Amino acid sequence: MTDLPPYANRLRAARERAGFSRESLSKQSGMALQHLEDLESFDEELLMTVTLAQLAALGQLIHVEPTELLADNPGTRRPESRIAPEGIAELIRGRLRARGIPLEELEDEIGWELDRVLEDPATLFEFNADGLRDICDALGVDWLRALPDAVG
Repeated sequence: MTDLPPYANRLRAARERAGFSRESLSKQSGMALQHLEDLESFDEELLMTVTLAQLAALGQLIHVEPTELLADNPGTRRPESRIAPEGIAELIRGRLRARGIPLEELEDEIGWELDRVLEDPATLFEFNADGLRDICDALGVDWLRALPDAVG
């Protein structure tokens, strides 16, 4: 795996700024303490082991936007030009029409099943950040524009 930005350190620092111990955040979030410890210890965990919805809820608790945790450069703010899950679904449909290919072929290229997103765009937030990045990269969209806001 290539070098990742220090996602784990960003999460830990945000938790500490918000005044939470790992134990108290575990209780408040409903996340297992061991999982939270892994999120704060291994950079790839934040990309691969929580859904976007969980990330948004965690962000609300610790007062940080998912963009601030996951952007390549520290201090990156949420892009003003956002794209909602419905917009991603429309881009997928447009890509299918433009290329004249079946959904399964696009899914194979991207590496993620997309049928649920086309049926109910809100299910995009059931993906992890790695999935969102792969989908957006394939669609030519800055994935940070599609990250959810911290819930709240």
